Amino acid sequence: MPFRATEHLLAIAGCLQTTPLSAADGQAESESRKKKQLEAEVDLLVAERLKQVGDATSTSAKHIQLPRFFVKKPKTYAPDDDDDGDGDNEPHVTSLFTKATHEEVRRRQAALELDPDELERVWFALRDAAAEEAKKQPDGGDSRYVSYHAFATCRELLSEELGRERVNALLQAGPFLRFEADDSGRVPVLPLFHYVIRRVNQRTSRVKLSAYDEDHDGFLTESELESYLRDIIPTLKQLDGIAGTTFEDRHRTVCLRRLMFFHGNAGKVKISEIVTSKEHQSLLDLRIAPRMGRGGRPIGGANATNWYSEPGAKRVYQIFMSLDQDMDGLLAADELAMLGGGGMTTTFAKRVLAAIAAPTNIRNQGRKLRNRKSSSSGMKMDFNNFVTFLCAWDNKSNRKACEYFFRVLDASECGYFRVEDFHYFFVEVRRRWIELGNYTELRSEDVCDEVFDMLSKVPQAANIDPDYEVRAVAAKASRQPRDPFDVMTGVSCKEFVASGMGDTVVEIVSDVNSFWRYDNRESLGHDDEDDYDDYGETASQGGDGGGGGGGGVYLDDDDDDDDDDEGEDDDF
Repeated sequence: MPFRATEHLLAIAGCLQTTPLSAADGQAESESRKKKQLEAEVDLLVAERLKQVGDATSTSAKHIQLPRFFVKKPKTYAPDDDDDGDGDNEPHVTSLFTKATHEEVRRRQAALELDPDELERVWFALRDAAAEEAKKQPDGGDSRYVSYHAFATCRELLSEELGRERVNALLQAGPFLRFEADDSGRVPVLPLFHYVIRRVNQRTSRVKLSAYDEDHDGFLTESELESYLRDIIPTLKQLDGIAGTTFEDRHRTVCLRRLMFFHGNAGKVKISEIVTSKEHQSLLDLRIAPRMGRGGRPIGGANATNWYSEPGAKRVYQIFMSLDQDMDGLLAADELAMLGGGGMTTTFAKRVLAAIAAPTNIRNQGRKLRNRKSSSSGMKMDFNNFVTFLCAWDNKSNRKACEYFFRVLDASECGYFRVEDFHYFFVEVRRRWIELGNYTELRSEDVCDEVFDMLSKVPQAANIDPDYEVRAVAAKASRQPRDPFDVMTGVSCKEFVASGMGDTVVEIVSDVNSFWRYDNRESLGHDDEDDYDDYGETASQGGDGGGGGGGGVYLDDDDDDDDDDEGEDDDF
């Protein structure tokens, strides 16, 4: 349609140039008037035509103009940041206003939180409401449960004492209805109160963490998170013995690297994610001083399974020092391979060092296989990177760990785990397998088939979405299938994580002891698997995801479960 309008306009313009003036209109003024009149008619016709074209194609200013999606933050000046040396640099007025606004918001949010005495009042109010309701029952009732009517009455009573806005933010109908109720519609009082405590802790932690967010973007950088740890660790009662010692920096490093591993993304952690995480809760659990039992033995205290406790951090450091044979504060490939009793292959250890020193670049597809060994020569691992590696090694089934080890397994650095990458790692596993006296009929090709068959399974999302498998099959049929055994293709990181078998693949290609357990998985009972742990003791899975065999580092103390439960009601 636009080209037809153009032809029409050109025709009119041609008429303006070729139409001769009549003999009656010989005067110049009359000729100029007619010319302006024709030009006005042309402009009017053009405007109407463009409007018609715009309406027909549904293009308007609303659709043409792109919304603004980026607003540059105003520059902030430090007190010593002076470009010209005249001392006139000052913080931008917008940054000052933003900082003052966020401080006021944090102050108001902090004023809404309940202190320990007020939480104790909430507990007594819920307990008394449940007891009063139980007395009204013909059979005496159960004072451990409370109905919604008694819950609402308790909420109104607390609103008058503590403030309606403060109480309504915690005692809401939604959370009450999520608890499992009995036949009479009543819910247990103790879990309900524990929810209130966790909610208060999360809101309080969010306010404290937001105070370290200098750019107010809802994220904490590594330096901001370290500042938070430096301030909060001295307030934890179970860490009183660390403050002022030479181990204080090592302990803070362990805490920082673990939080960054499980929640870090592009060098930042999201505040809303970390306040609800199990890792952060494990750190806050150290605020409660353990009770002393018989013989001066602490009851309910943290043990080595908690990375953030003093025993847990010291155990990580002791593992590092036991591997550092030359005592230079760094781990070489042969030293790292001794982790887990020496089952790890040197090829895998060298590749770990290469992946840490040179992060994966999927565009670098020109790297040759012959340069893989030389690329890691001379590289060593410091304590910071060792803590990150140990978090991944001890939690291989975790998504973050799978992404970490995928960078290691992608030896060709092309963005895919390919068949040649598998053979590059497994050749040493097979050689050591035979040296240990196992059967020599083991074929690498058969193991390779099993590995890529595991990685090609339907992702775990099929257990959540019943229609996922149907849609996955339809999507796969709509495109040309990709052969994972093709030299130029393989399994991507997304497919590696979604398969749910990444931890098993890592154990097969990295550790000969883990491969032995995999090969004898049918003859080994589930109860006997821990007997073959790399550390010679029963391993405990830690963190957000449990690691597979060969990765357990921490040992459960001999604390009785009954002792741990005794202090559960007093945690608030």
